[in-house]
Amino acid sequence: MKKLEAIGKAGREDCDFPIYKDLQLSMVMLQGWFNDQHDCFKLFFNAMTCEEKTYLFTNKSYRDSVKAKYREFWDTGKFDRNLNSERGVHKRPNLLKYGFAYWIACVFNAVKEAGNLQAVVKQLNSVENAHDKFKPWYRVKRVRGLNAADAARILARYGYLKPESRPLLARGALRGAAIILNDEQSYKTVDMLEYEYAEETKRIALEQKAAEYIVKHFPFSGEFQMEMGESWFCNDVHKNHSS
Repeated sequence: MKKLEAIGKAGREDCDFPIYKDLQLSMVMLQGWFNDQHDCFKLFFNAMTCEEKTYLFTNKSYRDSVKAKYREFWDTGKFDRNLNSERGVHKRPNLLKYGFAYWIACVFNAVKEAGNLQAVVKQLNSVENAHDKFKPWYRVKRVRGLNAADAARILARYGYLKPESRPLLARGALRGAAIILNDEQSYKTVDMLEYEYAEETKRIALEQKAAEYIVKHFPFSGEFQMEMGESWFCNDVHKNHSS
């Protein structure tokens, strides 16, 4: 028990999503793409021009230049030196490598339709609504790749969205980890599992299963402490059940 608590406390800084002071909304959204790969986010953020940071989701030329820069970072191995394959499960290196162009296009189109990024976020209102909106933007089919909820949570941490209404967010990596505890087959896609867990009672049962697992090993309370517990839970389950 003490060993598990020590592991959780030692990983606190690694598990949490860092909140950067005075980060503009477009860059908060960009941080949502990187999720818990903070070092890659910081590296890419520092390499972007002021114009790219401001107009990433509103100007096609800046969107294209950022896409090209992102691809160049992979081709030259700049991201490889900053990837952390041990910390967290929300954004595995292979997931971070693919899909950026599609994701940025989805955000770009949503901004174009709503008028600006602030309007997009205001329409979302809550973490749950944001997750539903973001989910199709991530071209990921496996359970452990459900990271749209984490992007929504980052927006909430910056104060742009209402936080989730329940203590545990039964979506994203948390839900995926709870599903794995139910001995679900790894080949099942997100769509298949969404069909199986279509009933709200089944989704709430996943929350309860995750909560019981976390509280058993981390009997504490508090918003950020629970986030640490959630991150530990996701990492522990995925690590122990990975092939």
